Amino acid sequence: MKPVFTNVCLVMSGITLLAVLTGCGEQSIQQGEGLPHQVEVVIAEPKALLVTDSLPGRVVPVRESQVRARVAGIVMKRHFEEGSDVTEGQLLFELDAAPYKVALAKAAAELARTEALFTDAQTRAVRAEDLAKAKAISVQDLDSARATLASARASVLAAKADVDSATLNLGYTRITAPISGRVGKALVTEGMLVGQNEATEVAHIQQLNPVYVDFSHALSNELTRQEDSRTGKLLDGDILEARVEGTGIQVKGKLHFTGAAVDQATGTIALRGEFPNDDGQLLPGMYVTVLTRLHNQPTAFLLPQRAISRGADGNPQVLIASKDGVEVRPIQTGKMIGAEWHILSGLNAGDKVIIGSSTTLQPGDKVEPVIKQQSHTST
Repeated sequence: MKPVFTNVCLVMSGITLLAVLTGCGEQSIQQGEGLPHQVEVVIAEPKALLVTDSLPGRVVPVRESQVRARVAGIVMKRHFEEGSDVTEGQLLFELDAAPYKVALAKAAAELARTEALFTDAQTRAVRAEDLAKAKAISVQDLDSARATLASARASVLAAKADVDSATLNLGYTRITAPISGRVGKALVTEGMLVGQNEATEVAHIQQLNPVYVDFSHALSNELTRQEDSRTGKLLDGDILEARVEGTGIQVKGKLHFTGAAVDQATGTIALRGEFPNDDGQLLPGMYVTVLTRLHNQPTAFLLPQRAISRGADGNPQVLIASKDGVEVRPIQTGKMIGAEWHILSGLNAGDKVIIGSSTTLQPGDKVEPVIKQQSHTST
């Protein structure tokens, strides 16, 4: 019988082929794992940056006046439309003037009487002087004539003061606007008694163009702004912008004054801005966001938010695609400007910062950077 070798050879050939194929597959996988990963990067480019700060503020009127009745009387007529603009000196209310006209006439009559008495006393005093020179009257009579003249003169002055007072009171029956501005609702109506034992408020006027916005600023930021303004690093450092959240209202203004004291509880300093309000959109009591200019930074780096991660210590870091592979770089971040972070330190010009990186990337991994165009925010 002949030995059968054919099947054995076929089996051996199959095992050898499987081994060869298996070896080739492992080699291909190993080579695939060694290929560099494609990653999206942005190039760190220094840009000129105007650093601003957003602060909450409240609108207040430049001037406001509580219009009050200065004399007692019955309201006869109102001369303005509620919610309208009024000018300084404009007539708002009229009170019943009849009692004050009578009082003025009485004071005028009393003045006339005292002036007549003064004239008589003056004549008597002159005659007494002549008689005293001729020694026709005693010194006591001369002194009495002089005293009567002085008393009559004082009575005339008092009567003139009464006339002036009565004239003022009569004028106060016409209640006028002490300032120009927008008047609110009338607080009294015709027929009401005002000014009885108190100065009754009859209307409220607010000057709304321009308006003030009060806000507070961190002392360190304010000192930086003032220093950069003095040295010329920050142009137009007093320019402000007020924005109303949820609307398209944006109004440019200027810094009106800086407070002289620091709040010990918060470490902030009070500021006030002045803003034009031609269209009347900024109303007293309204809360707005105030944008202040802090300083100009000629070489600043901005990175997309997704380019920054946190290390095990919780500090911010970025991944850099370098020629030696992935590099972990600790950085210091400033504030968010739009959708980007302001990087204070840790970056160099030309660094390829990996964005949207996979968590599987490790330091030293070879990567193939794909550059993404970056749009910088100017403020």
